[in-house]
Amino acid sequence: YHVPIHYSPLTVDDLETQFQSGGIPVVLISSYRIYQEKLPHWMVVTGFDERYIYVHDSFIDEKTGKSVTDVMNLPILRSEFERMARYGKAGQKAALIIKRKQAK
Repeated sequence: YHVPIHYSPLTVDDLETQFQSGGIPVVLISSYRIYQEKLPHWMVVTGFDERYIYVHDSFIDEKTGKSVTDVMNLPILRSEFERMARYGKAGQKAALIIKRKQAK
């Protein structure tokens, strides 16, 4: 499929640049800061402002009464997201940037 792969970490500013150019970042995070579980978890970035990065979380904890709208456009402080966007003792980072295929 000729999908380009880049081996370099992306900062929140890098993710915002990709988002502003039409990309949809999907970022691997550690779920510990949200769910107190040491598990990797993917979140879709839905927006940015000067203080927050907004994400959509695919996990709906129905046991605690959460609904779909509770996990849409969740605001997370930029500095907090930087800490969340790594996993494990080695601090592994992964992100997918989904973009429309450009016309030739």
